[in-house]
Amino acid sequence: KRLLIIVAPMILTCLAMIATVFIRPERVPVWMALIVAACGAIILGTTIALEVPKHQQLDKEGKSNALINGLVRDNLPRTISWTLASLVLAAMVAM
Repeated sequence: KRLLIIVAPMILTCLAMIATVFIRPERVPVWMALIVAACGAIILGTTIALEVPKHQQLDKEGKSNALINGLVRDNLPRTISWTLASLVLAAMVAM
Protein backbone atom coordinates (compact mmCIF):
# COMPACT_ATOMS: atom_id res chain seq x y z
CA LYS A 1 0.00 0.00 0.00
CA ARG A 2 2.80 2.44 0.91
CA LEU A 3 4.41 1.66 -2.45
CA LEU A 4 1.41 2.89 -4.41
CA ILE A 5 0.65 5.92 -2.26
CA ILE A 6 4.12 7.33 -1.58
CA VAL A 7 6.90 5.57 -3.46
CA ALA A 8 5.40 5.28 -6.95
CA PRO A 9 4.58 9.01 -7.31
CA MET A 10 7.99 9.93 -5.90
CA ILE A 11 9.76 7.71 -8.42
CA LEU A 12 7.67 9.10 -11.30
CA THR A 13 8.40 12.66 -10.15
CA CYS A 14 12.14 12.01 -9.97
CA LEU A 15 12.12 10.42 -13.42
CA ALA A 16 10.23 13.44 -14.77
CA MET A 17 12.82 15.72 -13.17
CA ILE A 18 15.58 13.81 -14.92
CA ALA A 19 13.64 13.94 -18.19
CA THR A 20 13.63 17.76 -18.13
CA VAL A 21 17.10 17.63 -19.67
CA PHE A 22 15.63 16.02 -22.78
CA ILE A 23 12.19 17.64 -22.97
CA ARG A 24 12.84 21.22 -21.88
CA PRO A 25 11.61 24.13 -23.98
CA GLU A 26 14.39 25.82 -25.94
CA ARG A 27 14.10 29.02 -23.91
CA VAL A 28 14.99 27.11 -20.72
CA PRO A 29 18.77 27.00 -20.26
CA VAL A 30 20.37 23.57 -20.18
CA TRP A 31 22.03 24.34 -16.83
CA MET A 32 18.61 24.75 -15.19
CA ALA A 33 17.43 21.40 -16.52
CA LEU A 34 20.68 19.78 -15.37
CA ILE A 35 20.18 21.12 -11.83
CA VAL A 36 16.65 19.73 -11.74
CA ALA A 37 17.84 16.39 -13.15
CA ALA A 38 20.69 16.18 -10.64
CA CYS A 39 18.27 16.88 -7.80
CA GLY A 40 15.97 14.14 -9.08
CA ALA A 41 18.87 11.70 -9.24
CA ILE A 42 19.99 12.62 -5.71
CA ILE A 43 16.47 12.16 -4.34
CA LEU A 44 16.00 8.84 -6.09
CA GLY A 45 19.48 7.55 -5.23
CA THR A 46 19.41 8.49 -1.56
CA THR A 47 15.89 7.15 -1.19
CA ILE A 48 16.83 3.77 -2.66
CA ALA A 49 20.29 3.49 -1.06
CA LEU A 50 19.68 5.03 2.37
CA GLU A 51 16.04 5.50 3.27
CA VAL A 52 14.32 2.35 1.99
CA PRO A 53 16.70 -0.06 3.80
CA LYS A 54 16.18 1.80 7.07
CA HIS A 55 12.40 1.74 6.67
CA GLN A 56 12.53 -1.98 5.90
CA GLN A 57 14.65 -2.58 8.98
CA LEU A 58 12.21 -0.58 11.13
CA ASP A 59 9.30 -2.61 9.73
CA LYS A 60 11.14 -5.83 10.56
CA GLU A 61 12.65 -4.98 13.95
CA GLY A 62 10.37 -2.29 15.36
CA LYS A 63 11.26 1.06 16.83
CA SER A 64 14.93 1.96 16.91
CA ASN A 65 16.09 5.43 17.89
CA ALA A 66 19.34 4.92 16.00
CA LEU A 67 17.47 4.09 12.79
CA ILE A 68 15.05 6.96 13.25
CA ASN A 69 17.95 9.37 13.83
CA GLY A 70 19.59 7.99 10.70
CA LEU A 71 16.42 8.54 8.69
CA VAL A 72 16.23 12.15 9.83
CA ARG A 73 19.93 12.76 9.14
CA ASP A 74 19.92 11.05 5.74
CA ASN A 75 16.82 12.99 4.72
CA LEU A 76 18.82 16.24 4.51
CA PRO A 77 20.14 15.68 0.95
CA ARG A 78 16.60 14.89 -0.20
CA THR A 79 15.16 17.97 1.50
CA ILE A 80 17.81 20.23 -0.01
CA SER A 81 17.30 18.63 -3.44
CA TRP A 82 13.49 18.96 -3.33
CA THR A 83 13.83 22.61 -2.31
CA LEU A 84 16.43 23.51 -4.92
CA ALA A 85 14.58 21.66 -7.69
CA SER A 86 11.32 23.38 -6.73
CA LEU A 87 12.94 26.81 -6.91
CA VAL A 88 14.57 26.10 -10.28
CA LEU A 89 11.37 24.58 -11.68
CA ALA A 90 9.41 27.65 -10.55
CA ALA A 91 11.95 29.85 -12.35
CA MET A 92 11.64 27.64 -15.44
CA VAL A 93 7.86 28.00 -15.43
CA ALA A 94 8.17 31.77 -15.00
CA MET A 95 10.21 31.91 -18.22
